[in-house]
Amino acid sequence: YKRQRYKEGQFRAAGLEAEVDFESGPAGARDALKAELSLTGSDIAGELPGGVLVLPGVAIRASIRPERENAGNGLDMQGRLSVAGGRLDLAAPDMHLQGIYLSLPFFLSDRQAGEVGEVRIDDIFLRRFRVGGLTGTVRQHRLEYLLSGELRTSVLPENPVRLAAKARMPQDEVSFIELSASVEQAGFD
Repeated sequence: YKRQRYKEGQFRAAGLEAEVDFESGPAGARDALKAELSLTGSDIAGELPGGVLVLPGVAIRASIRPERENAGNGLDMQGRLSVAGGRLDLAAPDMHLQGIYLSLPFFLSDRQAGEVGEVRIDDIFLRRFRVGGLTGTVRQHRLEYLLSGELRTSVLPENPVRLAAKARMPQDEVSFIELSASVEQAGFD
């Protein structure tokens, strides 16, 4: 991967594979239409505003069917995004994240909450200093994603830093992110 090959917002993939399966039943039936989608990508790399993203393996699986609560008047979409071994390099804070693993369930419907997913970042570097690694869970609640996790660092080897973050899917093209962190107890000599 060479940084010069890409323009901001441009991504390239060594491989993409998609599969879509449609099923239909009698008109007016509750499950009159159902679609299953699977998209797999390998060696995806590109420029983001202020950084570089590399994803050796990505998979999206989704299912769309009439929403049961609305007697078929709306659509229920649910799925999962999986990332294996990703890397994110951010120039401005000189931060590098590597070994990014994500299993993120998602939905677009009237439901309140979805399944619990997992996130792991093996190495977080600030400049050339290894800050630590992060493990946590992520769950969608309405249009927000709630993350809770622990940052394990050599600075506080006995006391992981507990993190909580909230990200809202933008409805009006304005992003929203809230982050908080706490240390249960710490002592210094």
